[in-house]
Amino acid sequence: MKIIIINGAPGVGKTTFENYCIKYAKTNCFKVSTIDYVKYVAASCCGWTHEKTLKDRKFLSELKQIMTDYNNYPYIKTLEIINKKLKNLVDDGKYDSDKLVIFISCRELEQIQSMKRALNAKTLVIRRMLEEAKETSNRSDKEVNDMTYDYEIWNTEDLPQLENSAIRFIEKVQEEEWNSYLPNKIKLNNEQ
Repeated sequence: MKIIIINGAPGVGKTTFENYCIKYAKTNCFKVSTIDYVKYVAASCCGWTHEKTLKDRKFLSELKQIMTDYNNYPYIKTLEIINKKLKNLVDDGKYDSDKLVIFISCRELEQIQSMKRALNAKTLVIRRMLEEAKETSNRSDKEVNDMTYDYEIWNTEDLPQLENSAIRFIEKVQEEEWNSYLPNKIKLNNEQ
């Protein structure tokens, strides 16, 4: 099993790239996001209407930071979702740990670094010059370029170019000799 933590500025094509990788993976490949549960809380408890304005992005970013600081629940929920998907693959007889690739979408650099160490994951950034120059409203968006990633994909031309990049990337990753792992017990921020 290989875990790739993916990041990139808003609108660079992260989701499209992940979808292409899933489409062309030799075996099972899936994606999760550390913001999904935050979006659920925002919509069900705070009146968020699924907009993606600068104000909405700032709200989601700050809500995620509050939840992370309190008990690291976005990370915990992400690992729970991964474990549930893995159990379903095992139950269906489709689990192939040697070729399985899991994408975790995450924006916060501290959390990316922490997950990278904890899961023996690798990091990927998707870049697109025009999108990276756009105005940002929150720290997560502003800091995308403030770290070095294991892999970098440039979305420079059009969808066929991005699709070809995804095909090459997923083939390369599935053949690499490294493995990620999930913890037996998920630790909260305040646990030693």
